[in-house]
Amino acid sequence: GLVRSSYFEDCMLHNRPVTMRQLIPNSFMWRGDEAVNLWWKHGKCFLMVVSYSWLSRDHPDPNQLHLRKLVRILEEYKKIWNIHEVAVIMDYCSLWQKGARTDTRTHEQKEQFNIGLRELNIAYAHKAITSVKLTEVPSNDTRKYEDRGWTLMEEILCDSKGGDWNRWTFGEFDPDSMQWTDSVVFFMQAKSAKLRPPLTPQKFAIELEIRRQRVRQFDLPLFVNEKDNEEVPCLYEDIYVQLIHSTKLSYENADWSDEEALFCLEVVANCDRLERLSLANNRINVKAATEIARLIPSLPSLKYLNLSGNPLCQESQATDLVRLVWSREAKPMRSLIM
Repeated sequence: GLVRSSYFEDCMLHNRPVTMRQLIPNSFMWRGDEAVNLWWKHGKCFLMVVSYSWLSRDHPDPNQLHLRKLVRILEEYKKIWNIHEVAVIMDYCSLWQKGARTDTRTHEQKEQFNIGLRELNIAYAHKAITSVKLTEVPSNDTRKYEDRGWTLMEEILCDSKGGDWNRWTFGEFDPDSMQWTDSVVFFMQAKSAKLRPPLTPQKFAIELEIRRQRVRQFDLPLFVNEKDNEEVPCLYEDIYVQLIHSTKLSYENADWSDEEALFCLEVVANCDRLERLSLANNRINVKAATEIARLIPSLPSLKYLNLSGNPLCQESQATDLVRLVWSREAKPMRSLIM
C-alpha cells in the first residue's frame, strides 16, 4: 500500500511510532486508482520509497529516529516539487506484517505481502520513483546500515536506476536544524558523491558473501531471518531481469573508475534492447574503453553512446578504437559523444 505523507506527520504530531500496515487507518492510505493517476502525472515528484535499517526485531523504528528525519525530508520534498500530499512506500507501513508473537494475517494478506515485497524492491530501481536512504542507526547499535544484507540490495538498486534528482542519502543530520536556506540546498547535501554500479546476480552474490564474512568477524548476522539468505539473492535476480530489458541507461557523474565501469559493462553485455548508454563525466580510461569497444558489436540496438568527460577522451588509443568499431557497425557517428 502507498501511505500518505500526512500519516507520518500525524505520528510526529502525536509523538507515536509508525505502526504496521494493518493498524494504519484507511484515511491515511492512498486509493489505488488515485495514486496511479497522480504518479503518471508527477512521477518521481509524487512517489518516494524509503531504505533504512530496522532498529529492533519487532519494530523498525521504536524511538522515532527514522520518523523524525523522514518527516523533515517529506516537508522539503513537497516544497521542492510544490505538491501538497505525496505517497510513501515503507515496508513496515506498506506491507501486511505478521506481528510480534503470532502471524494473524489472512491467506490473501500473505499472498499480497509476497507480491508487494517484490514490487517494493522494484521501486528502488525505478527512475520515476524517488529513493531515500536513511543510513543512521543509534550509536549503541552495532549493526550499521552497511552491515546488512537487505540494505546492500536496496543501495545497489537505488544507484542502478537512471535519471537524476531521484535518489538521496541522508546520514546523521538534525531534522530540526534551520541551516539549509531552501529545499534545493537541503537535497543537494544529500546527493551521493559516488554511486554503486549495477551488478550481475553472480557478482551480487559475491558482494553479499564479502559483507557476510566481514560482519561475522564481529559476531553480527547479515540477516536476522535465516531464510533471507536465500530470498534476497532471488529477489535481486528477478529485478535484474527487468534491468537488462532497459532501453536507456545513464550513469553520469557516478565517480566510476575502470573497475566500477567494468562491473556495469558486465550488466550492459546482457542488455539486448539497449538503445542509449551514457557514462559521461566519470574516471573511465583505456581498460574500460577497450571493453566498451568489444561490446559494441553485441549490442545491435545501441544507437547512442556518451563517454564525454572521461580521461579516455584524452587517449587516442581509446577514442580511435571506439570510433573504429562504432563506424564498422554502421552506427550514427553523430551519436557517439567523446
